[in-house]
This record gives sequence, structure tokens and C-alpha cells, in this order.
Amino acid sequence: MKMLSLNECHQAIAALDAADKLNASVEQELSQFKKMDMNDIMKRASKMIFSQNISLEAFGLSPTLFQQIEQLTALNNKAREKYRACVESNIEQLSDVEAVADE
Repeated sequence: MKMLSLNECHQAIAALDAADKLNASVEQELSQFKKMDMNDIMKRASKMIFSQNISLEAFGLSPTLFQQIEQLTALNNKAREKYRACVESNIEQLSDVEAVADE
């Protein structure tokens, strides 16, 4: 398994911290939307359709919500990719150890 340098470790922790903050922000936005009354949502949506001014802000959501979700998805994909590489490396090392033990 490849050992990370101290700098790579700090970068990984910074990326995880950024993902945590982004995740909390997205969860808060979605929680606010879930708490909205369906009648209120319909009323706001109707006004937006008639005015042709459709925006997330009208629902009390951040205008960058979709960008945040895309960033979070990218960070999660990268984290899973790196974790998968670590697990595969561990499997390879353990397989080698078992093969030697079986000899």
C-alpha cells in the first residue's frame, strides 16, 4: 500500500473537511425545503410560472444549491476512488501474506 506524504495527508484532511462543510450546507438547504408546506410550495411555484422568473431563492434555497451538490458528488467520487484503491491494495497484500502462509 502506498504511504502518503505528510503534505498528501494534510490535503486529504482538508478535502474531507471541505466535503463535511459542503454536506452540512446541502443538508440544511434540503431540510428547509422539506419543512415547507406543500400549499406554500404550490403558491410560490405558480407565481414563478406566471412571472416566468423561476429561481431557487423563491423557495428559500441557495442559488448555488445545484453547484454545491455537484461539488459534493465530485468530492465523494474522489474519496471513494481513493478508498477503493486502499482496500484493493490491502486485499493484494493480504493475499500475498496468505499465499506465503500456505506454502
